[in-house]
Amino acid sequence: MKDHLIFFDSTCPLCQKSVQQIQEMDSGHIFEFFPLDSAKASELLPEKFRKGDTIVLMENRKRIWTRAKAIFRILKLLGGKWSWMGFLCYVPGLDLFYRIIAHNRHLFK
Repeated sequence: MKDHLIFFDSTCPLCQKSVQQIQEMDSGHIFEFFPLDSAKASELLPEKFRKGDTIVLMENRKRIWTRAKAIFRILKLLGGKWSWMGFLCYVPGLDLFYRIIAHNRHLFK
């Protein structure tokens, strides 16, 4: 199993497209992906992180990032032209925008 794990809502078209995009960008194959409702998520994630309306990054199998912070941390870990966006995971307030999109995530097809 890889060191960086991404857990996502597998019933969400937007989430599925996001995972597909990350896989295409992941030239170093540093991420492994699991649905939030999977046995692996139950095994590795505390229950409070297994809510279906978020993306969860478990970095180095230790640190957990959620919502917008997870997305920007993923971009940082991908490296290359996206790594500069990593600093955004520390910008306050971005989770509000994430929650608005997450609340309407099933509308994106």
